[in-house]
Amino acid sequence: MDKHNYNASPVEDIGLVQEKFDLHNAPEVKLITTFIQAKGEHLTNVPEATVGHYLGELSARHSLFNKNVVNAQVRRNNQAKAHIIQPEQVTDSYFENLKKIAREQGHGDILTTEYERERQIRVIQADQFHSFKRWADYLSSDDAPFPTWFKYFTYRGMSKLGAYDGEKKSFRARNPSTVAPYPELNREALALVFHLISQRDSSDLNELEQGLAKSGNFNKLYSHALELLNRNHVEQSGTTEGEWIKYDQTEDEDPNAAAQLSESLTGFNTGWCTASPETAALQLEGGDFYVYYSYDMDGKPTIPRIAIRTNNGVVGEVRGIGPNQDMEPVMFEIVGEKLNEIPGGDVYEKAIADMKRLTELDNRLIKDPQADLSLSDLKFLYQIDKPIKSFGEFGEDPRIEEITNKRDTKQDLCRIFNTDILTDTHAQILLDTYEPFVEEWIISNISIFSSISGTTLTRLINQAREKAIEHGYDMDFDTSNLMIKVNRADLLHAIESPYNKELIAELISSEYDALHLIKGVDSLRIPMNNSLTPQDISILCNQLAEQLSTWDLADNLGKLRFLRAEIAIKLLNAGEEEAVRNNLSSFRKQAGSAIREWYAESGRVASEDLI
Repeated sequence: MDKHNYNASPVEDIGLVQEKFDLHNAPEVKLITTFIQAKGEHLTNVPEATVGHYLGELSARHSLFNKNVVNAQVRRNNQAKAHIIQPEQVTDSYFENLKKIAREQGHGDILTTEYERERQIRVIQADQFHSFKRWADYLSSDDAPFPTWFKYFTYRGMSKLGAYDGEKKSFRARNPSTVAPYPELNREALALVFHLISQRDSSDLNELEQGLAKSGNFNKLYSHALELLNRNHVEQSGTTEGEWIKYDQTEDEDPNAAAQLSESLTGFNTGWCTASPETAALQLEGGDFYVYYSYDMDGKPTIPRIAIRTNNGVVGEVRGIGPNQDMEPVMFEIVGEKLNEIPGGDVYEKAIADMKRLTELDNRLIKDPQADLSLSDLKFLYQIDKPIKSFGEFGEDPRIEEITNKRDTKQDLCRIFNTDILTDTHAQILLDTYEPFVEEWIISNISIFSSISGTTLTRLINQAREKAIEHGYDMDFDTSNLMIKVNRADLLHAIESPYNKELIAELISSEYDALHLIKGVDSLRIPMNNSLTPQDISILCNQLAEQLSTWDLADNLGKLRFLRAEIAIKLLNAGEEEAVRNNLSSFRKQAGSAIREWYAESGRVASEDLI
C-alpha cells in the first residue's frame, strides 16, 4: 500500500496530526474539501478521511512537500521569505544588547548607525531564510523518506522554534520579533523523531520516550533526539583501527536487518539518515551497506566512521563523519582500500587524491596562510581547470573556503592569470571554473576587478540562478557590492529579456540595493530603442519605487518614469507634495486623476498644473 495515498491509508497514519492540530476544522482543510466536492466527488464526514484528502493535496501540489511541482524552487524560496522577520519587527533591545556585548568584549561603546542597523537586519533575514530553506529543500526531496503527515508535523513544529536553550535542553518559542535562525537541520535527529512517533505504542520504547512520542510535542522530541545524539557521541579521533561490517541486501524491507543497522548508528550524531530503521530498511532493499566502525574503549567495533551504500552491488554513496558528512583525512587510506574491492568504487579515486592534496596544503598553510604556493597548487585550490572532489553531501570541502579566506585572493589570481590587473575577461574565465560558489564569490569580491561589463553581469546573474535551482544551493549574494558596479549601459543590457528582468528584480529586492542602483544611473528617463520598450522601463521604475523610502524616492523622482498612481499617492500621504508637483512627467497619464481625487478628498487646493 502506498502510504502517500491518503485516500487508501490507514487512519492511524494521520491520527497524530489530526488530534494535535484539529485539522478537520481548519479553514484550509475545509477549502480543499469544498473544492473536491465541487468536482462531484463524494467525501465521508470522518475527520481523519477529510484530513487525509488535505494531506494528499499537499503531497501532490505543494512545493514544500513535492519537488516536482511547477516552479517548485521559486515557490519554496517564497515560502522561506514569508517566514523571515521584517525590519520593523527587530526591536531596539536587540541592538542595545549588541552594544552591551561589544563593551563586555572590550570594544568600547559602539555607535549603531542606520546603515549598521540595516546591515544587521539583512544578516538576520538571510540566516532565517537559509535555515528555513534547508528544511524545505530536504523535506521536499527524494532524500526525505517520510510520509506527508510527518512532514506536515515537522513543518508545524520547527517553524515555531527559536534559539536553543542549553540549560533547559529545549528550544525557545519563536515569536514575530525572534531574531534567531530556524533550528539546524539534523537528519539523524529527525529520523529518530519519526521512529519514536511511529513506535509510540510499542513496548520497546522506555517510559520517557513513550511519553514524548505520545505528547506530539515536536520541540521536546527534536530536543531529546539532539541531546541523545550529543550525549552518546564518542570522541572519534583517537584511533582509526577498527573493522568493516557488511549488511547484506534484503529481498524486501526486512525490519530485523534494518534495526541492526540503524541501532549501530544511533547516538553518534553522524548525520546519516540511516539511523532511522525505516530509512535503513529502504536502503538495504536497494543494496548491500558497509560501515567501518572504529574500536571503542572496550576494544569493540562500535563507533561508525565511514558508510558505503550500494545500489545492487555498485557503489552509490560514500559518507564520512566530517563536516557535511565528508571524510575525515585520517580515514582516506581505509576508505580507498575498501572502494577498490567494490564495483563502482573507482569513481571515488579522484576524491581520495584531491582530499589528500588538500590536506597537505591545509597542513602547510596553518602556520603561514600566505606561504608561497606553486602555480599548480594555486590552480588546484581555486579549481581553475577541474573541481576538487570530496565525499561530502553538500557543496565543497569547507577547508577550501577557510584557506582562500586567509589568503590575498587578488594576488593569487593575478599570479594565476599572469597579470597585474584583473579585468572583465578574467571574471569571464572564473565563471568557467569548477568552484561551485564562484558566482557568489565574484559578487562579494567584485571590487578587485577593474571593470565588469553588462554581458558579464547578465551571465553572472543567470548562471547563479540556474545553478541554485539545479543543485539547491543557497546563493547568498552581497548585492550591495554588485549594485555599485551597475551603470546605465549594464542595466539596459541586463533587462533586455523578460527572464533577466526578473533577475534584476531580485537584485533590487531591498531598499538598500534599490538606492544603490538608482544612484548609479544618471536617469532611467531614456529614449526608446529596439530592445527596450516603455513596458520594460515601467516595470523597472516601479520596482525601484516600491523599494525606496519616501524621502529617497522623492529625491530621485526625476530619474524615473511611467510610475503608477499608487506611487504618487504614497508620496502625497507622506507629505512629499512638492516632489510630486515638480515631477508630474514621472507618472503615467492615468495618475493625474488619482492625484486630483486625493486633493479633493483631503480638502486641499491643487495647483494650476494639476487642474
